[in-house]
Amino acid sequence: MFDKSDTPFTALTMKLKIPFWTGDKDMIEYSFKSGLYTALDTKAIEELPEGRTLNQVIANLRNRIYI
Repeated sequence: MFDKSDTPFTALTMKLKIPFWTGDKDMIEYSFKSGLYTALDTKAIEELPEGRTLNQVIANLRNRIYI
């Protein structure tokens, strides 16, 4: 499963309903499957200052990683 050290970050993300940055592909895939939290990788984070919306970034990430 996931590294236990990720638990506080995942819990805080879920509580605040904000995305978090991770390099863990399994956590990103699970975020899509479960819908419990939003996890972004570095490439997705880099798209935000380029003017893309969070929804666009998530869609790009889903296409790149999950599907």
